[in-house]
Amino acid sequence: MSKFFCLDDRYSTTRRLTKDKPKFERISNGVLSSKFFGSVSEKGGITGGLRVKGCFKQPYRGKPLISIVTVVYNGEKYLEQTIKSVLNQDYDNVEYIIVDGGSTDKTLDIIKKYDHAIDNWVSEKDSGIYNAMNKGVALCTGDYVAFLNADDWYVDGIVHNVFLAVKDDDIDYVFGNVNILGGVNESRVFYPQLSEYKFKMPLPHPSLFIRKKFLTQFKFNESYKAIADYDFILKIIRMDLNSKYMDRVFVNFRAGGMSSTPHEVEQFRLAYEHFGLLVALNKWYAKKNLRYQDILKKGFKKIVRTFWP
Repeated sequence: MSKFFCLDDRYSTTRRLTKDKPKFERISNGVLSSKFFGSVSEKGGITGGLRVKGCFKQPYRGKPLISIVTVVYNGEKYLEQTIKSVLNQDYDNVEYIIVDGGSTDKTLDIIKKYDHAIDNWVSEKDSGIYNAMNKGVALCTGDYVAFLNADDWYVDGIVHNVFLAVKDDDIDYVFGNVNILGGVNESRVFYPQLSEYKFKMPLPHPSLFIRKKFLTQFKFNESYKAIADYDFILKIIRMDLNSKYMDRVFVNFRAGGMSSTPHEVEQFRLAYEHFGLLVALNKWYAKKNLRYQDILKKGFKKIVRTFWP
């Protein structure tokens, strides 16, 4: 059994460390070599964190390792709050990964400020948010993985609550509610609506904690630029996995980012790929408040060409 040690009992990420290196599959899209934990990534970017110092994480019986990934690009405004909300969790087997897309503001300075408590961070160019999220998954060694946006923050104690939800049962994923923040003093809670999965996001992605093996099996489809998370969630829902819903807020989510804006072309394509043309067209009709006759007059083939990338 590995010998564990604590570097700093103030942080969730520094209480249970080992000198034993985990095993990684080699990454072909330019993050880190599976055998390398230096300060330069394969694409020429830079890396850092506890792994570079020879400190690693491992899952063990009764204490699953929970990996949290933050993807960021020029996120200096809120990133520190995001990082603190992970480090201040009271569960003691947390792995934190940050993937920066080569920010030009003070994002990297903020990351380096917490270099002593972040397991691994990498800063290099990427081809989009889902490319960065796939990189993050490849760098995780945990049993479960969650994604925390760079302008959001966790509710205190929520990771420990997730641990309690999975420790005694064979649970594939856990999810809960998200507090969505809009304008000044405006907020609303987003509750999962799994029965509506054909027509809208059925569960709030920032509240999802899922076994890593499913993120490895179903990588985020990088041909989607804005809704690959929806695509991923549809795949796991249709697999009928063992899940657990917790009726509590997991995350405070700032509205107004890319995921908050409509992406009608991708929505049509996603509905078509998962449910067929009739569902895709019905979804489009409802969104545009149009009649079948109005659409058909424009020509069926033209409609399909319009929404296919």
